[in-house]
Amino acid sequence: MVRCKVLYRPHQVRHFRPYLVPNITTMRSLADNLTDAWRLCDQSVCNSLMQNFLIRGASQEQRWVCLDIATIKPAGVATTSKEIWQIDLVDYDAGEVLIDEYLKHSCLSGCHCERMLHQSPDIDPEALGKLFQAKGISQCNILVWCKNFFDMRHIRAFLAKAGLEAALPADKQCLLILNQVEVNTTSFPKLRTIYPAVFPGDQLIQHHHDAVADVKMLRRLVAKLELAWDCGLKGTEMRKALQHQLQQQNTLDNFVGFKG
Repeated sequence: MVRCKVLYRPHQVRHFRPYLVPNITTMRSLADNLTDAWRLCDQSVCNSLMQNFLIRGASQEQRWVCLDIATIKPAGVATTSKEIWQIDLVDYDAGEVLIDEYLKHSCLSGCHCERMLHQSPDIDPEALGKLFQAKGISQCNILVWCKNFFDMRHIRAFLAKAGLEAALPADKQCLLILNQVEVNTTSFPKLRTIYPAVFPGDQLIQHHHDAVADVKMLRRLVAKLELAWDCGLKGTEMRKALQHQLQQQNTLDNFVGFKG
């Protein structure tokens, strides 16, 4: 396994890309579907976990953690398989970044990782497993923007190289929030289109596909949408406010946060 070159650069920008523009169909679909309280996904295996998430209350006895990874096609492998090379976890309620690491992976010249601004060396499975143990991740519930356990499988396979797969919670502790959002909209809500619609011009949009930016986007988006499932007055007020915001965003200038 070739170790990626570590790039020590100023910490202004980790991964820059142009502003993402939300799909207008996604924006309109989201606005149209905020009139009534959202329902749970009939097909999801995570409904009981989603219910626990929504009623967790102020005590917050169970810690919830947002997770995102970045994957890459392994060097020299002529398959569609992916290899994990970046992982980030953020405490949902506190907003604290718990883990922000680049992982050792097969790497040739031109690897996507070269476009990232590494602040520390890539770590191996044993080091990641010890980080998980130190942060008590195995006792947390995980929240991901996925329809399946893709992220969990890749992390577990990486940790298994050091015999530390138990440091990751079981899949039954992973809430597939995308399933819950998709059933309440009439278009497939990708993070790169729905987030700019809800948070137009937000700086995180520039760093989409950097896992730490994506996990922060996930946390902010879910926190904004969480009350959409609330049938009470607070939920109704939130849906009306967000619906009004989305209905006012009728031009490209509104989406990207500036006027030319």
